[in-house]
Amino acid sequence: MPEFHFSLLLPVVLVLLAACSAAALSWFVYRVTVPPIAKHLKYILASLRAFGLFLTFLLLGNPFFLS
Repeated sequence: MPEFHFSLLLPVVLVLLAACSAAALSWFVYRVTVPPIAKHLKYILASLRAFGLFLTFLLLGNPFFLS
């Protein structure tokens, strides 16, 4: 069975910066919602948005697969 390896061309510092930026942006968007929603739902939605933004940032950072 072939093995696949995933690697990034970005330094670790930029990956951490992308994670922090995604978390900060999602917190900013969900700090006030109209209509108001439950606090636990805000956390879930903000987490999903942060994860999606982080994956987007990673994909923009030229990942490549080695087989």
